[in-house]
Amino acid sequence: MLGLFTGLFGRASIAATTVAVERVVLAHLREQLRVLGESDAEAVAAISQIVADEQEHHDRSAAQAAGDRFWNAILVPVVAFSTESVIWLGMRL
Repeated sequence: MLGLFTGLFGRASIAATTVAVERVVLAHLREQLRVLGESDAEAVAAISQIVADEQEHHDRSAAQAAGDRFWNAILVPVVAFSTESVIWLGMRL
């Protein structure tokens, strides 16, 4: 629903939404890497590849959203909170 809603407002809102989601996801994945340490090399390799992909998505969208203060100010906090909530809930189910 979040993607549909923000998508209605065009490229700038999509870029701001992507930046917010990727920022939260990257923080979560980096925490997972920290927790895993060297205990599971296969999982670390898989997560590291995901981090690289997500970082690319983040950076590309950040470049597109750089000049748009409106959507960055409005959407980023809401989307970040929503994404954090989904991750938090998913980790507890």
